[in-house]
Amino acid sequence: MVQFHDIVTVTKEFLGSQHPDTLLIIANYAACLASSGSWVEAKTLFEELLEIITRCNGPKHVDTIVTRSEVAESFRRQRLYSKAEKMHLETLKICQEEFGPHYPTTLAVMSNLAMIYYWQLKEEQAADLMYRVYLGEAEALGQSHDDTVCSAGWVVCLRRYYGADCSPDMFPGVFDSRKRVEGTDRDSIEAKLTLAAAYKRLEHVDEALEIVQGAVRACKRRFGDTDLLTLKAWTRLADILHTAFLNSASSSQLERAKDIATFVFEEYRKIQGEYHEDTAEAETL
Repeated sequence: MVQFHDIVTVTKEFLGSQHPDTLLIIANYAACLASSGSWVEAKTLFEELLEIITRCNGPKHVDTIVTRSEVAESFRRQRLYSKAEKMHLETLKICQEEFGPHYPTTLAVMSNLAMIYYWQLKEEQAADLMYRVYLGEAEALGQSHDDTVCSAGWVVCLRRYYGADCSPDMFPGVFDSRKRVEGTDRDSIEAKLTLAAAYKRLEHVDEALEIVQGAVRACKRRFGDTDLLTLKAWTRLADILHTAFLNSASSSQLERAKDIATFVFEEYRKIQGEYHEDTAEAETL
């Protein structure tokens, strides 16, 4: 990280702070800090980047909007939910005025805002907004697209969190498409994990297990045992195995869930640090 900081400094000095290469290096440095859990430092860089891009491109440019979303995410990671919500609402207003309600950037900002509501325990607001995202993605991308599947899965989970009824019939074709979510790229695997969580919430635990086990296998083959997405898949598998144990009282499922949870916790602690939110979540498994 020290070398990266030096590169940023030298690039600013020789090319200027507004040069495209400088902005790219700042963005990459901020992303590296974010991925390592250094969200305070990342926020500072993202805010610097946002100020420059806004000055160069204006507040309604797509690059400005993407950077605003990064700043809002850094607020969320620091549990500054009110600030994150305010920034997402302002960004959403710009997107709706400039691009319309079904433009991919608009839907992405809506999805981010829904997750802020979720983190604030406003599950009903989150579910309603995410359902709007789902409808937009279904129309623009199709029912079996990874993004559509992810959003549908989140709607199911969110509605179940606050005790609302939820049926697969609300999402025509999505819950018939699990066999078609076959990609092994990161977006496809994220879709599988969200779909598995939705099946669990719908009390279809066998289907959830089948999907999440496939996701774990794909992650291990593609990214290795200790990649962060693989660890996320292991976490989801441990959670669903625990649910399967509660349904069937199978001690083997409980023991496997415990073994996975221990492995995931230790790996997160090594990679992300003891106080990272992923580590804390793994510790509760």
